[in-house]
Amino acid sequence: MNLDMSVVFINLLELFLLIGVGALCGRARIFPEETPKVFSILLTRITLPCTLFVSLAGKSYAPEFVGAMDMDWKDREKSQDQDS
Repeated sequence: MNLDMSVVFINLLELFLLIGVGALCGRARIFPEETPKVFSILLTRITLPCTLFVSLAGKSYAPEFVGAMDMDWKDREKSQDQDS
């Protein structure tokens, strides 16, 4: 995999520009004081779960891995049935 450094540089530049704009907005008090709390809730309850779902939905899994998960699940069900 050949990674072009200009792509990395542009992505980092965008990230730092967003951080800078956020810092300037905070210092200028453009947003209300409860904004950080609202953004935190937005990130932890909506954005992060969506990102995890999208990243996992695009993956293909090896049949051996899926089969091992299935066997583990069946073993758990059997042990729970025996316990009750």
